[in-house]
Amino acid sequence: MQIVLLATGETKKLFPLTETIPAPMIPLVNQPVMGYAIECVARQGFKDILVCLHYLAGSIESYFGDGKRWGVKLHYFLLPKAQGTGGALRRLQYHLKDRFIVLPADIFMSLDIKSALNHHSTQRNAITAITWWDVDYQEARSTGAYICEPEILAHIPQEIASDNQSDLLSYLDQKRQRTGHFQNNDYVNFIRSFREHQSAQMHLIQSPQAMTHRELIRKNGLVSEGTVPFYGLNGRQIADNIWVGRNNSIHPSVRFTPPIYIGDNNQIGREVDLGPGTIIGSNVIVDDEATVSDSTILDDTYIGRLILINRRIVRENLVVDIDTEAFVRVSEAMFLSRIDRTFSDSGYMRIVDILILVVTLPILMPLIILVGLIVWIAGDKVLDSQEMINTGIYNNSRVDSDTFKLWRFSTKLGNGNRLKLGRWLEKRQLHRLPELYNILRGDMRLVGVHPMTADQADHLTEEWQKKVLEYKPGFTGLWNVQSMGSDSEDEFLVNDAYYVVMRTWQMDLKILWQTVKLWFKHIPS
Repeated sequence: MQIVLLATGETKKLFPLTETIPAPMIPLVNQPVMGYAIECVARQGFKDILVCLHYLAGSIESYFGDGKRWGVKLHYFLLPKAQGTGGALRRLQYHLKDRFIVLPADIFMSLDIKSALNHHSTQRNAITAITWWDVDYQEARSTGAYICEPEILAHIPQEIASDNQSDLLSYLDQKRQRTGHFQNNDYVNFIRSFREHQSAQMHLIQSPQAMTHRELIRKNGLVSEGTVPFYGLNGRQIADNIWVGRNNSIHPSVRFTPPIYIGDNNQIGREVDLGPGTIIGSNVIVDDEATVSDSTILDDTYIGRLILINRRIVRENLVVDIDTEAFVRVSEAMFLSRIDRTFSDSGYMRIVDILILVVTLPILMPLIILVGLIVWIAGDKVLDSQEMINTGIYNNSRVDSDTFKLWRFSTKLGNGNRLKLGRWLEKRQLHRLPELYNILRGDMRLVGVHPMTADQADHLTEEWQKKVLEYKPGFTGLWNVQSMGSDSEDEFLVNDAYYVVMRTWQMDLKILWQTVKLWFKHIPS
């Protein structure tokens, strides 16, 4: 049996988010709402899914791909214009040869497909509409989902463009097709408003059936029996109804009041209050002393210092009131803004750094030991350390997590006099070999800006200079390959300012290669 997902984005809801995000891609906690529809059918053993696309189709296809991540096979069909459920089914008539299920991709619904199929078969319907009892209105409402026999396709007009259940069923009734209804008693949320959107997210993270993806697979291999309110969430549950994803920097002073969900690669600053109902996406910065409560912060968003966010949806500089749906765009980047990401800014570069070190450290280890022995014999101590700021998370009200100790071989005696070999080691930068330990710890990257002390950072006055503070320090960088042998802070700063504006991962690889060539050039001299 095949599954048809209607991801055409024809329903104009949750404006202004849907100006740039199709309704099936509206985020619910850790993935688009369409992802939960795929999970629902995949857990019940249905792997072949036909997806109808129209509005902003590319964003849907690029995110879900072929469906392998969900254990399914996705086939995409692009509709040239909005045609409703009937028109979408007509488009697929040559691909639907057996009984099939139609599901809207822009609502959040748990459905026991086995029970619905049994009802459909028992009633011998040609089409069974899935309904849901709306307590607020005290009436059964269509969910937009159907179980269909393929013979109905021949009776749907080519240009029908109605999503109204009664219209479609009435038309098929006239064609003497047996129609019926199945009432779904599981959770249904149409996400027609921002209130419903927030309610769906709270249902997800507070559900006793919520578990990590790994737990879900271990529990039932993505196939459940009977009802299916199992929700796979990325990350781990660190306390009751507090979920945290991967690669987050969360200051110890942050205060949590559940339920809360925090995605991946976020930075939560000092004295931040995260109140109940807080959903934070990925690649978000919440700066010091900000407060977020009963709100959703979507991906790539910066929340400024001391900012209060309550009952809001925030995406970059867009703020939407959950209750009134009024919205405003904030032009001051100090309050709210977009976070621009590149390959170099992501966790991938950390992985690349470690892989390079795994390969090079065994080769460099004899040299490191040799230099260490020379310093130990010639001097009165082997290592020196200097406190550096962790550019990338630095702020003027420094805390311990903003700094790290940069380790180097000592090139001076205790009385301040330089070792006889000290200048030779410094010229060839061999005294910097212990900095590789800082890279392993995550204090630095292989390629970044010049390491900087807090005093140096405090003396940066121009905006172009302060941009350097947004990037991690590096073992090497443009400051090194352009100014090797120089001690000029101004020269380092100019090169770093250029680097932070122009940097790409290709540029980082080029700098690494230039560093290796310069190092071999200086060693023999």
